[in-house]
Amino acid sequence: MTSDKGLSSLSPEAKRKIIARFSERQGVDDKASRTDTAPAAPAGRQGQIPESHYRPDQFSAYKQIEMHRLIGEHANLSSPFFKVHDGVAADTTVVDGRELLNFSSYNYLGINGDPRVGAAAVDLILHDRLIHNSVLVGAQMTGASRMLFPHNDWRAVDAILFEQRGRYEKILICVEGMYSMDGDICPLERFVEVKNRHKALLMVDEAHSVGVLGATGRGIGEHTGVVGADVDIWMGTLSKTFSACGGYIAGEAALIELLRYSAPGFVYSVGMSPPIAAAALESLRILLMEPERVALLQRNGAHCLAAMRARNLDTAFSQGFGVVPVVTGSSMLAVQMSNTLFDRGISVAPIIYPAVEEGRARLRFFMSSAHKPEQIEEAADAVALAMATLSKQ
Repeated sequence: MTSDKGLSSLSPEAKRKIIARFSERQGVDDKASRTDTAPAAPAGRQGQIPESHYRPDQFSAYKQIEMHRLIGEHANLSSPFFKVHDGVAADTTVVDGRELLNFSSYNYLGINGDPRVGAAAVDLILHDRLIHNSVLVGAQMTGASRMLFPHNDWRAVDAILFEQRGRYEKILICVEGMYSMDGDICPLERFVEVKNRHKALLMVDEAHSVGVLGATGRGIGEHTGVVGADVDIWMGTLSKTFSACGGYIAGEAALIELLRYSAPGFVYSVGMSPPIAAAALESLRILLMEPERVALLQRNGAHCLAAMRARNLDTAFSQGFGVVPVVTGSSMLAVQMSNTLFDRGISVAPIIYPAVEEGRARLRFFMSSAHKPEQIEEAADAVALAMATLSKQ
C-alpha cells in the first residue's frame, strides 16, 4: 500500500494514530491498513475483482498520497504544492494576502506580466489535434498493453473483458462522446453497463460532444441520460466549443488528487494563462445562458446530413450533429475537391490517410449554429457537382 519511509521517524504511538486515522478514512480495519500488507493477487477470469483494481480511492498510489498527507497533518506541515498566487508572479508574489520573494515560477526573463505579452494574448485561438490521435499517443506513452475493439461495439468489449479481465489488475475503456471523423456518437449507456459488469474504468473524450450533444449542450452524458458519476474519467478540450485552448479532466476527488501529484503532463507543465481561462469561462457562461444555440446547431447538422444524402453522397456513420463527412475514397480526390470548393468560395478541409483508413478519405464539414439553411444547400450543391466532375477525370 505504501512504504514505511514516511513513518520511520515517528514514535510508535504517532504511527498507530496515523494508521488508525487512515483506516477510518479508507473504511478498512487496521489489519488491511498495515503498511506491510502484500498486494492482492489478480483474480481469476471468473473470480472476484478487488476494489483496488477499479476504484481510484482504493488505488495504492492514492493511498500513499493520503498517508503522506496524514503524516504532514500530524507534524503540522502544510502542503507546499498548489498554492494560489494572486496577480502576476514576478520577483515577488502574493499568496493568501502575503507578499513573498518568489523563487517558484518559470519567469527567467521577467516577461510574465509584461503588458505587451498581455496585449498579444487577446483573441488568440489554437486548434488541438484530432482527439483519437492524442488518446492513442497517450496510451502508447503509458507502456500499458493495448487492445482494439470494433467501432462503438460494446458487445465486443463485453466479450473481450469476459476473456481478459482476470489477466489485468486495472482496465480502462476509452471512448469518444462524438467521433470527430465520422460524426457519430457512442452508446455511452451500454459502455457504462459493460464497465460496471466487469469492474473496469471508463474514460470519455468529449472534445467534440460538449456544446453539441444534449438539449442544453452538456454533452454525451445529457444526450444518453448517463450521470457524471457513472463515468470514471471525463476529458475534453477548451479549443472547440469553448473558444480557447488547453484541456480538462473531471472525475472523483481521489482520481483528480492522484493525477495532480503524478500525471507528467500536469506535474511538468505550467498553469493556464488568465486570458485563456477567461475566454473558456465566458464561452461556458454563454452556452448555459443561451441553449438555443445548441438547438440551432443540431438543426443545422441534421439539415446538412439530409442535404448530402439527398445528393447520394457518402456521409459515413454521421448522425448529423456537429460533424458531417463526405467520403471521397481516394486522398487525391479529397484534396482536389477541397481546392475546387475553395475556388468557389467554400472552405472545407480534406482528411486523408493516415488520419483515416486508406480508401476512406473525406471532406469534413464542421457545423455551426451560425450557418443559414441556404448556405448549407449551396455547399451541398457544390460538393455534388465537384464530386461528379472530378470523379470522371
